[in-house]
Amino acid sequence: MANNMYNGIGDIKTGLLKKSVIKKAFWGRYSQQIPTEIGDKNVEDRILLDMQIKKLQALEGQSDFEEINNFIKTCSLQSANSIRNEMLEASTSQAYTRFIELLNTGLWSNEANPIKSNLNLKGDAFRTKYAEDVDNILNEMTDILSQLNVNEPISKTVINTLSNRFSHMGKNYKQQYVQNKANLAEIAAGEIINNNPNYKSLVSGAFLNSAGEQLIEDVFGFKKSNLSNKFSNGYAEFTVTLTKENRSFTAKAASMEDFFKTIEGLSGDYKIQLTDEMYTAMREVAFLKGQVKSGQDQAILNKGTQRNAIKLSQIGFSAEGLWELYFEDMAKDSSETWFKQTNNQYSNTLNTVLNYLLSKAIAKTSLTSNNVYFSKDGIITASTWMQLNNSLLKFNPTINKMAVSMINNLHPYSFRKVQ
Repeated sequence: MANNMYNGIGDIKTGLLKKSVIKKAFWGRYSQQIPTEIGDKNVEDRILLDMQIKKLQALEGQSDFEEINNFIKTCSLQSANSIRNEMLEASTSQAYTRFIELLNTGLWSNEANPIKSNLNLKGDAFRTKYAEDVDNILNEMTDILSQLNVNEPISKTVINTLSNRFSHMGKNYKQQYVQNKANLAEIAAGEIINNNPNYKSLVSGAFLNSAGEQLIEDVFGFKKSNLSNKFSNGYAEFTVTLTKENRSFTAKAASMEDFFKTIEGLSGDYKIQLTDEMYTAMREVAFLKGQVKSGQDQAILNKGTQRNAIKLSQIGFSAEGLWELYFEDMAKDSSETWFKQTNNQYSNTLNTVLNYLLSKAIAKTSLTSNNVYFSKDGIITASTWMQLNNSLLKFNPTINKMAVSMINNLHPYSFRKVQ
């Protein structure tokens, strides 16, 4: 371990410190720069992935996850076919997986797209096989929607959307279809929740937070027995904007029952902006907070958003010796400092240390804002998705330099495949 520790510190010395002080630098109480669990500066991503999964599994095993774990377990069970009991239907989770796969056949990049899969054919042979493939996809989608118990108006919308997509594969329609299939995937997730007579869902597409942003949750699930419970923070307000009428009004609710009464009385297109109090109350009452991913190879976190970013102070870097040393050094006269100017620094070990601390503090990331994910892999928790996709959460872009502002700046993170 000593040699590993030396290697790590060596990279920090050469990458961050001025050449004139490297040999005579006295580390004193800062000698434990690199957490002993890391050791070598080239710590394998596999170690960090295993750590992240175990941290999330511990969180997902707590008592407040009991209801969501029961929901996921129920969705993962196969059920006997009511007509032919000797046959088994796929589980709800498997059916949802296939639902997403079939939606994605409307994308040119999908190998099962009926045009792309038949490019080797010409003329009548192409037209015949294309029509056959389209029919097979639409028939299977009809069966899947029936198994998921999606109501008839929504089922018709899904079939029409997919059928229209096959008739309009031009580039001008792609973005519209991508948005449509995302909306349909969210609605289907809500239908799955509603299939349990004890639950009520809320799809959040029309909802905004107090800053006017889309909610991080695509769908909420509530136990009907809790809908009449009074909010712990008393009455909460929200603003309803009726799009066609171009007018808004403010309403308030003391429970989710009150809230549902208001929104279920609305018609036409509308937007609802939640106050912080209303948003907090919804999250407190909901047993399920879900995100829906309809992409064919889509991570459960989106890149390039401040929601998927964290301050280094939140993951404990402010208590690390390396930061304390740097902070003290910055208080010196510039001619006496040990550290290079930020633009001249580069250390891979620094990034490794920060990814290690991120792994330890993964429960503080936006990954835990939702407790279930509806995706191409089924209806699962974050830890299960990471296992299935061999994906690790890391800072992106990497952090290889020290700066005074780094401790309280937001640093983005995203998933990366582990080789």
